Amino acid sequence: MAARGPTQGGLAPYQWVGLLCALALALWVRIGLIPAFPRHAWEGHEAEYLAVFQGDWHGAWSTRVVPLLGWVYRAMGAITTAPGALVALSLAASLASIAALVLLLRRQVGAGPALLAGALVALYGNHAFWSSSAYNVMLPHALLLGAMALLSARGWASCLGAAVLMGAAAGGRVELILLALPAALLLHHRRWPQRLAWCGLTALVFAALAGPMLGEGAYPSGMDTQLADALRLNLALPVFLQPFSSAPPLALALLLAALGIRRYPRAGLTWLALFLVGHCSSAGFADSGFRQALLPGVALCALQAMGIHGIWQLAGDRRGAARALPCMAAGLSLAVVVSLLALDSLDVARRYYAPAPSLIRELEAVNPEPVHQADRDGCRELNTSPARDSDELGPFDVRDWDTCWLWLEDFQHRRWTSLGVHDRARRMHYAFELQPLGMDRESEDPGQPPRQVWRVLGPR
Repeated sequence: MAARGPTQGGLAPYQWVGLLCALALALWVRIGLIPAFPRHAWEGHEAEYLAVFQGDWHGAWSTRVVPLLGWVYRAMGAITTAPGALVALSLAASLASIAALVLLLRRQVGAGPALLAGALVALYGNHAFWSSSAYNVMLPHALLLGAMALLSARGWASCLGAAVLMGAAAGGRVELILLALPAALLLHHRRWPQRLAWCGLTALVFAALAGPMLGEGAYPSGMDTQLADALRLNLALPVFLQPFSSAPPLALALLLAALGIRRYPRAGLTWLALFLVGHCSSAGFADSGFRQALLPGVALCALQAMGIHGIWQLAGDRRGAARALPCMAAGLSLAVVVSLLALDSLDVARRYYAPAPSLIRELEAVNPEPVHQADRDGCRELNTSPARDSDELGPFDVRDWDTCWLWLEDFQHRRWTSLGVHDRARRMHYAFELQPLGMDRESEDPGQPPRQVWRVLGPR
């Protein structure tokens, strides 16, 4: 039986049930599986957003504390100053983004792949993590998908509403303005007056929101001024597409994406453009991480949903025993993708602001022996933090690998927090050959936790 195609009408009852099930799954992953409310900690720039919310912050707007979120949080602070309210807002934005994704895909390719994509994103660990963060990640992401959902509808009201949301999304996270280019592919069914109005209003809203933080000459936080070097180093690193970062899962994801594009060419190419532009814009950050890879990861989930549903539809076009093969292929593909996403969410839940002792034991399991001083003599230490001194080098600054280089990994590198330290560790393990030398437990700093000392042999 052929699946229903794309439609502009309202949701059918069974589609409402499917959407509510996807949202219920997402809610359980974000507050049932991941201990968001009891374990969340306010660190780094997220602590600044909490100060804005509670009326204790008096700094200048920047790309670290963006005005859009600052104004929203100040308005909320007039009602309540309980930190859990910010977690609840991000959670609501997360669920809204999944609903917007389903509505958008339903208009593009029909209810089947749309609901499947919603379920996959509900299980996506990176999306689930940022659903409890007050950082400027989930709210701009939800605004972007909301803008695209409106853009796929018809009429002037949806066009102008999409422009406001698109400009607000980019005002909340500057690099999202680049995604207005692939999003504009959704304008194909609109006349030129609406296209021009959307472009103009998007630019005006973006300028109004981004102006207060860029007016002082601030450059987007973490963006490398040597853009060509950053792109050269990061473009070929799919590490932040976890759980599709290693070769076999990535090959399966790309194969399913290709099948999805073949089955739904217009929608597939739109999502492929979103994936590619999102990945390239995230690669422009020297300190690129999971937060920049959020939309490319969601786009990859959408493309895989199209591919799996496309394989399933082949069964409806065949008769007898010929139907068995596509049914088996679709079922096996779905089982593998769901298993990868579920296992990744379990890992995120285990590492979510995890206590230090369990992660220190994990480091000790690599090489529990004390590191010998002879192994460290003549070596220099790499600093993965972007806030390093002028005489310190990061791993991508090194040109001479004949010198002995060390990297010290502590428990912060093993846990999911909004600080992004885990992101840098993932990049090190993915991009470089590392040799464990042992544990360093005798730091001169009494507050320094035990660390695993790695010798960095060079890029993979």
